[in-house]
Amino acid sequence: MAITPKNRSVEMGRVILAPALQKTRAATEAQYLLMKYVFEDLNYRRYEWKCDSLNRPSANAAIRLGFTYEGVFVIMLFIRDVVEIRIGSRLLIVSGQGLKNDLRIG
Repeated sequence: MAITPKNRSVEMGRVILAPALQKTRAATEAQYLLMKYVFEDLNYRRYEWKCDSLNRPSANAAIRLGFTYEGVFVIMLFIRDVVEIRIGSRLLIVSGQGLKNDLRIG
């Protein structure tokens, strides 16, 4: 969703997995490899995961990967003259916090 080289920060969002891939080692490994690339190869220091606050499976996946809850943000959408307000959750891993090497899929 956003890459900010000046702040060495990457924001992950809109991750959509087919039901057959959800909660699998392959999905976990893909996220792990992406985080490893961001921290080790790009030398970024912040990796954010954003999801709708009602999307518990997404937030649980982030927590399982080692993300910590940072806070909420408000999304205001204008759809055909109707305002829809959604609340999102922001989770993050900071460089030096360490990636979980022994990930268990529940």
